[in-house]
Amino acid sequence: MLDTNFSLRHFRRDKPLKKEPLSEEVTRVIKYLAATLICIVLFASFFFLLSTSKTAQQGYELRQSQMLNRDLREQNRVLEEDVLRSQSSNAIEESEEVDDMVDAENPIYILPGTDRLTQKR
Repeated sequence: MLDTNFSLRHFRRDKPLKKEPLSEEVTRVIKYLAATLICIVLFASFFFLLSTSKTAQQGYELRQSQMLNRDLREQNRVLEEDVLRSQSSNAIEESEEVDDMVDAENPIYILPGTDRLTQKR
């Protein structure tokens, strides 16, 4: 059972407090202060390194994503050009107007970069 008659007499010291010289107390406080400051610096350094490395990792992942995005855009552009090229030649070949055309007997070609005409024989 819990004693409900709790009083301050339980906290009374029978022995007097041991007094130490002031220089020893100052030395002890300085040691505690130095240990506390070292711990603070160590924790701050740890969190700084952690956040710096996390930022660097995110930057690297962002750069990789940008490069992948650029490559995929280029690939998409090439594929779209292929689709357009395929659709345009198919549309021309399948049109009724092309079916009604007659093949030329003597085709004439213009050579690029010159004014010369060439006939196919």
